[in-house]
Amino acid sequence: MLQEEQLSGQVLDHLGLIASVIDKIGLIEKVDKYLPVSAKYGAKITMGQRVAAMIQNGLGFMNDRLYMFSAFLENKPVDRLFGPDVTADHFNRPSAKIYSVPTRG
Repeated sequence: MLQEEQLSGQVLDHLGLIASVIDKIGLIEKVDKYLPVSAKYGAKITMGQRVAAMIQNGLGFMNDRLYMFSAFLENKPVDRLFGPDVTADHFNRPSAKIYSVPTRG
């Protein structure tokens, strides 16, 4: 019989659909091509993963700021949304580099 400590639940809501589209169009890889980061400088997630998080936050029907996103992710399957070994704590600060990339009109 399972004990209460052995069970845990996570909420995916509509975020799985959004993550699937992000994956299908290769958005994370495209962003990483223009904004590479290096683990040797302490990066735990890529810029593409950060952009995906911003999209998830924007489409999450929330009024919270991005710096609150890690709290929003606490009960979500973060590794399934953004990649293996990614935790909610990795999204504690948005990066200014993302805003410096010019967009095409």
